[in-house]
Amino acid sequence: MHLMDAEAEQSKIVDFGMMLKGPAAQWHAKHLHGSFVTFEALKTKFLQLFDRQVEQKELVNQFYTTYQEEHETVSQFIIRF
Repeated sequence: MHLMDAEAEQSKIVDFGMMLKGPAAQWHAKHLHGSFVTFEALKTKFLQLFDRQVEQKELVNQFYTTYQEEHETVSQFIIRF
């Protein structure tokens, strides 16, 4: 990898962390210096750890915002739910 390419990769890695908050930001800060050579490697590991958490949060949000519709039977609602 050329020096300019390596610098660009490190810049992406640092910039990505600036957009994070909470546990994701804490994880990124722990792995900022030297843990990843490429942004692709960081992205792969990040998604392995955090993608599932986002899916679960979306399901929970859906759970609290899904209601039985006016002319829907309970059975229809359960199937849709």
